Amino acid sequence: MKLISSSKLQSAVTQLQRTLGQDNQSAKQFERIWNDFGHPAAMMSECETMLTRRLQTLRNLVSVYEEVPSGVVLNKVKAMVHSGYLVRKQILELSGLIKETETSTDGIEGLFEKVTTCLGLYNLHLTSDTDMCTSDPVASDPNTTAEETLPAGCVELWPLFEHLSVVAHLSLLPGVPADSSHLSHLQDYCLHYTPDTLLHLELMKKTQERDAGQDVTFSKSVLDMLWRCTASRNCCQWLQWNKRKDDHAETETELSLGPGMFQTSSVSYFAFSLLSRDYRHQSEAESLPVDVPLKHFDHQLRVLELIRHHVWSHASVLSSPERSIKNQTSKYLFRSFIHLLDSIKSLLTPADRGQYAAVLDDLHSSDKQTPLTSAAIRQAHSWLQCVSDSIDSAAVPVLHRSCEILHDLSQEDTEDSLSNIGRGLVYLGLSHMILLAPRGPVDPVEKQAVKLQHIQDELSDVEAELEVVELQLQLLTGRGLAESICPHPRVRFLLQRQQTLTQKVTDLQKRKVYRPQQSQFPLLVQDISSFLQSVGSTSHVTDLLSKLLSANQMLQEQLQGDITTTSCVREERVWQTTLHRFLQRLEQEYPCYRDLLEPFTLATLQVSLGMRMIAQQVDLLAHKAKFESVSTAEQTITCLSRFPAISPQTPSMLQLADVLVADVTWRAVGSFTQLQDTDTAVVQEKEMCAKFLKDALLLVKTHCLMSGELAPQLTFTLSRLFELFVRAWQEQEEARRRKEEEEQALFRYKAQTHGDDRSEEQKEEEDFRASFPSYEKVR
Repeated sequence: MKLISSSKLQSAVTQLQRTLGQDNQSAKQFERIWNDFGHPAAMMSECETMLTRRLQTLRNLVSVYEEVPSGVVLNKVKAMVHSGYLVRKQILELSGLIKETETSTDGIEGLFEKVTTCLGLYNLHLTSDTDMCTSDPVASDPNTTAEETLPAGCVELWPLFEHLSVVAHLSLLPGVPADSSHLSHLQDYCLHYTPDTLLHLELMKKTQERDAGQDVTFSKSVLDMLWRCTASRNCCQWLQWNKRKDDHAETETELSLGPGMFQTSSVSYFAFSLLSRDYRHQSEAESLPVDVPLKHFDHQLRVLELIRHHVWSHASVLSSPERSIKNQTSKYLFRSFIHLLDSIKSLLTPADRGQYAAVLDDLHSSDKQTPLTSAAIRQAHSWLQCVSDSIDSAAVPVLHRSCEILHDLSQEDTEDSLSNIGRGLVYLGLSHMILLAPRGPVDPVEKQAVKLQHIQDELSDVEAELEVVELQLQLLTGRGLAESICPHPRVRFLLQRQQTLTQKVTDLQKRKVYRPQQSQFPLLVQDISSFLQSVGSTSHVTDLLSKLLSANQMLQEQLQGDITTTSCVREERVWQTTLHRFLQRLEQEYPCYRDLLEPFTLATLQVSLGMRMIAQQVDLLAHKAKFESVSTAEQTITCLSRFPAISPQTPSMLQLADVLVADVTWRAVGSFTQLQDTDTAVVQEKEMCAKFLKDALLLVKTHCLMSGELAPQLTFTLSRLFELFVRAWQEQEEARRRKEEEEQALFRYKAQTHGDDRSEEQKEEEDFRASFPSYEKVR
């Protein structure tokens, strides 16, 4: 019989262990990456869990970001206007007290009662099952009616103020040092001018040293803010808050642009909406400034003053290219890449960790001074290839693709466009999603409890055996174990083992955290696994990304593809809705597993942010392509709004006339008026076209008088002008003909009478004259 060598036997055993313990190995890899990546602390006790859930419910109760009926939104706005500063300060105080509470809740119950009593004045109540309910949508107190209280709070300015808050938060993402004074100023600004509850800022302000877990919580809150703030979600509802009449019963149904709102000229849009008339309630075609009722005149003056103060005080921030969404997301992309490299260091062998740590230090120092170079990206990519065998196989190609995209972005000759940045965020976030998805048969936190229970059982056995030895020695010698001069080797081993186990129990009890009695970890793993195999799968995400990038490329090359563009943008919006509903369900169903969920949620929000940036870019290009002109939409608008004077762009009056009669001008006018398919828009278009024709004719006449000649170019412009006049006359004649045909059609089926064909009025008049004759002689 042939014997098997020891090396082959060891190889077979290793292969069997790898196959049979695959889930265990995957769980160990996840636990290493999860610990190095950073995560918030788990709940330490059942009391802290209960108080944290109550605080979150209280926060949702006062938050205006939640999807609730319009009547409840009205009550929340009233509470925020009158008591928002005090309530949110008390909520921040509660969040600090909960961390210090271990078993008793007597110290903070009074503060909870104060907040709930204050919110109860605005019909915002908590039920026993920690859900929110409200009574009548309108408060019974006459001093808190919508007409009297809402104008005092400048609710319509919230989008403008929160836009600046989001820009400031983006600059504070992990990797940027921020002192506590800066955070205090930002928190004070948000408490006075925005409806945010700011629990994430309170967490960062109380921390003297940067912690990876708190950085994860802060980054997740900032990325979530991009989707939930009033500047990016239902902003028209807030901008038109005081202009709405009796439509409070209808909830705003417009689709949220989310982070895409910050890719537009949002500040200009907000200011224009606040300072212009709402044409949806106007019947005449006129361009007038905002109409102010006399009772709101003082409020409108205050709004103007606040807008002026906001723009002038923060002009340097609003106009700085460093604070643009493009620059901020680009920096965040490279910092997230460094964070990813930092989270896989435990997968390296001990011999390689020293050299890898030096590479990470160089990356951190270079990121603080200058953007990462392509050489640094290549070096990091080579280290990722070293750990490819130690990580999930599904993450390997995504990681390599992320490095390639970042390498392209680091090239000096590569355009740092929003689509390229969004593509990098999608692939990097997808890598984080795969690596940070909880897996394995046992909760990593519950492993500590299992170890603690096992060690405590062993310690009990050791102590029981030592107790038996103690009794035996006392019976035989009359001495105890402590008085024994030369104990048995077994006794010495037990004493040493008792000391070691006691120290382990003390250490593990310090790391003991709270989990529900019935573990939800298997359900959590199953839900996230199903998500990664459907909506969040690599194939599904990359397919959608490819469609958006193809549409973006097609629009940049000015190719026709309206159907493809519209379909992929709609698909992206449906995908975003499904993704955010899934994240919301995870937060609601697994509140005790925030330490496992927040890193995964942060990774998912990275993918969501990158996808929306590309989709918004496609949507903007599609709107620009509707003009179907060689010049851009900005150039067309500038040409139409510029005063018709001689300039380097139009050095003669004849060229001014050419601009007015050009096809691009008339298509632009038609595109603007087609946005509102109403009779007012048609009247506006006709009036605008008539003015263009009249102005062009006067310009041609002036040029002809000044030049004194009939040049070929002038003849061409004049013929084009006459053609437009004839077309306008033909359209008017056609409209008049259709109107006459409609009027004649009204008498086509006129009823015929037989016999007396007199009308009722004629019959009454003749009967009256027959009854009362005048006896006048008829000459």
